[in-house]
Amino acid sequence: MWELNQQIEYANEGIELIRPFGPFIYKHKISDTFHSKLLEWSNDVSDKKEVGGYQSDLFHEFKDTANDEITKSYNLLGHIDIDSLKEIKEHCSGYVNACGNYPVQARTHLRERVRLTHFWINIQQERQWQPKHNHTGDLSFVIYVKQPKSNKSAVGNITFSYGETMNWSVNDMQIKPEEKDILIFPAWTKHQAFPFVENNQTRITAAGNVAIMNK
Repeated sequence: MWELNQQIEYANEGIELIRPFGPFIYKHKISDTFHSKLLEWSNDVSDKKEVGGYQSDLFHEFKDTANDEITKSYNLLGHIDIDSLKEIKEHCSGYVNACGNYPVQARTHLRERVRLTHFWINIQQERQWQPKHNHTGDLSFVIYVKQPKSNKSAVGNITFSYGETMNWSVNDMQIKPEEKDILIFPAWTKHQAFPFVENNQTRITAAGNVAIMNK
């Protein structure tokens, strides 16, 4: 696994744009206020019916054989408030701005083009995981609401994959996220989450898809 400081080509206002291969990966922090809301929402939905996020369709083949091993997901679109939506749009417009090398002044216009289409929360218990998948829309994001610490190398990591497996080529990379991190990437980028193997560990992430409108 490459060190992140070898992959960072863009850094401005705390934003890291990680460019290890084709798709760009944005890494930043959410606010304490948004983080507190996500923790509250995760408590609200965790005892309700599982609705699946993208899992409703893409994870169907896993449901019959590995239901207890797949991370549980719950819809959050009904919870999000104006300030939280504004923060998501700010991060997504920052991604588009950095990738397109637009002037900082363009952020306001770019922010208005962001439309949140899906938003859900994932509750991942000990040994649960997410198989490799991608999303719909233009961009996808994941926010680390609760991230247990582990000294084991790949435990709790997220892996992004792109391109063919060939000699002398890197076609995947791992990131060990921290609490309050937000990662943004093209929705078509394949990715997966590794499980925690320690007893009584719970990871909570919020994820979503956005469309970038032309006008």
